[in-house]
Amino acid sequence: MASFPPILREAGIGGVVYLQFNINEYGNIQDETILKSAHPKLDKAALEALRCIPRLEPGTQQGRPVRVTYTIPVRFTIR
Repeated sequence: MASFPPILREAGIGGVVYLQFNINEYGNIQDETILKSAHPKLDKAALEALRCIPRLEPGTQQGRPVRVTYTIPVRFTIR
């Protein structure tokens, strides 16, 4: 499981990483891309977290499975 990088936690560095990816016709995540970086180590942690997601239900159009593109923010906060 991905976690907040300890060195950044100690330094008080957080931020938001914007990821873009596709869910293909079979429900698998593919073509992961960093759209906006907060820090290279946070980017790596966000991609690791995305890879932990199990297979999803694909989108449908006219009753047929289709590829769908998503863009999500991954927020890293220090508490």
